[in-house]
Amino acid sequence: MKAYSVRDMSMSTELNGTQMEAILDAYMKHYILSDSIAAKIDDKQMNEVFPGWPETQIFVRDVLKEFSTGFAKKFSYNKVLEVVEEIGERYGRFQDSECRMMKTKLMGLGDQDVGRIPLQNFYKTSLDDSSFEFQESPAYLKMLGAMDDQDHVIIPNYLGSTSNCIASSNLYSVCCINECESLMGHLEHEVGSPEASPQHILSLVSNLPSSTVQAPRQLSADLAGRLSQIAEQHEGTVQLHGRLFAQWLHHAYPRECPFPHVTGSITPVTPDEWMEEHGNTGFYASKDEMVEHSKRSSELERSDELLHWIDDEELLVPRVQRRKNGGVSFFAFLAFGMAVVSMVVKSASSAQSVWSAESAAPPVPQVHWRAGNPACLASKCNPRLVC
Repeated sequence: MKAYSVRDMSMSTELNGTQMEAILDAYMKHYILSDSIAAKIDDKQMNEVFPGWPETQIFVRDVLKEFSTGFAKKFSYNKVLEVVEEIGERYGRFQDSECRMMKTKLMGLGDQDVGRIPLQNFYKTSLDDSSFEFQESPAYLKMLGAMDDQDHVIIPNYLGSTSNCIASSNLYSVCCINECESLMGHLEHEVGSPEASPQHILSLVSNLPSSTVQAPRQLSADLAGRLSQIAEQHEGTVQLHGRLFAQWLHHAYPRECPFPHVTGSITPVTPDEWMEEHGNTGFYASKDEMVEHSKRSSELERSDELLHWIDDEELLVPRVQRRKNGGVSFFAFLAFGMAVVSMVVKSASSAQSVWSAESAAPPVPQVHWRAGNPACLASKCNPRLVC
C-alpha cells in the first residue's frame, strides 16, 4: 500500500490510533488525487486543492471509530485493509453530499423549475466572485450532452457528467449518484412489467416525490398528453425501458432525471480524454467568453417545459408484438429469443475484452488539474478541485 511507503512505515508494524489516522489520510490523498501529486503535498496544500478535505477526514475517522475501542488499540495490516474496504464501500454516498450542494447552487442560478439554466447564469459565480466552479466551455458542455441547442445547461446531465467524477481507478470512478435511478426503481417495482398503461404510470408518478418534487401533485395536461402519444407507438402501452419514457421522466422530474440524448448525437469524453486530443485549449471558457455570454438575455420561461422533445424511440430490447386475440406469435417470440441470446453473447464478448484491456492498461490518472495553485504540479483539470 502506497500510504505506508509515504509515511515510512512497515506493513508488518502494528499501528496505534494516531498512526492509523495518518495512514488513512495518506491513502485518501492517493485515492482522490494522482499518485505523483498525493505523495508531495501536505494537509494545508490538500485543503487548497480539494476544499472537501476536512469533511473527508471526519468521514474517515467516523468509519475508523467502528473498528476501534480507543487509541490504545493496535491495528494490523489486515485490519487496515478492512477499514479501507469499508471506506471504499461508503465513500460514494458520502461524497454525493457535495453533488447535492452543487445541485442546489445550480438551481439557485434560475432554472425556473425546468432543470435548465441559461449559460450566462452558469458563468455568473465565476464572474462575480472569481469562483473556480462552473467554468467548462460551451464546446465541452455540448460534447458532454450537458447543454442544449438554446445554450441552457441541463442540471441533471451536468451533475452526472464525467467532469464531476472525483476519484477514479482503472476499474471505476466515483461520480454523482443519479437520483433518477431510485425513481425508476420504484416504478419498476410497482408496475412489475416492462410496460404499463399511461393511466397507471400517471397515477404512480403523481404520488411519487423526489428531492425537489412534492407529492401528491397534478401533472400537466401537456405531460399527460405526451405519455399517451408514447403509448400510441406501442399498441397503447408505455415501454418503461425506452428512450421516450426516459425523456418523459426528464420532464416529470427535470432536476433529477437526465435528458436522454439520441444514440450517436453526443460524444461525451472525460477531461483527460479532452486534454489528450485538444491540450489545455477549449476545456475552460475564457473570461472574455464568459463576459460575452453574460450580455445575452437570461430569461427562461416555465412554459418552455416540453419544447425540448425529440420523437425518436430507442428500446433496450425489441418489443414482442401481440396478436389481436392477445397471444404472441411464434415467429415474434422466436425473434425476441434470438435477440436476447445475441445480446448475451455480445455482452460476454465485450466483458472479456474490457477485462483484458483493464488488466493490461496502466492506471487511469485520478484527477484533473487547474494551473495556478503552487500545490498543483500537473496541467490537468477537474471542476471539483481548486488549483
